[in-house]
Amino acid sequence: IMRVLRAGGAHVFTAPKHKWITHTRQCAQLVDGEVKHLYEPQYHLAANGGPSLVTWEYGYDFELLLSEWAGNIPVETHRLLDRSKGIDAEFNEVFVIRKPA
Repeated sequence: IMRVLRAGGAHVFTAPKHKWITHTRQCAQLVDGEVKHLYEPQYHLAANGGPSLVTWEYGYDFELLLSEWAGNIPVETHRLLDRSKGIDAEFNEVFVIRKPA
C-alpha cells in the first residue's frame, strides 16, 4: 500500500483488533497452493454468506506491527464511542497510516 500511495496520502482502514490477544498471530498460510492451518481453523461470515477463513488474529501489538510493515511510519488509531448515536462496540477502531509528503 505504501508503494502505491502518493506522498502525503493516507491509507484509512479497519481491522478486528482483539484486546485480549497480546501478540498478533498468523493462523493460516498458503504453502504451494494449499492452506496450512497453524491453529484450529476459524471462519467468519463472508459477504456472499459463505465461510471466510481467519488467516490472522490481530492483537495489542497491531499498531507496532503496522508501523514496522509500513517502514516505521506512525499509525493513528481512532475509536469513536457515542452511545447517543448507537456507536458502542468492539472492533470499531479506524487505523490511519500517512505517507510522508
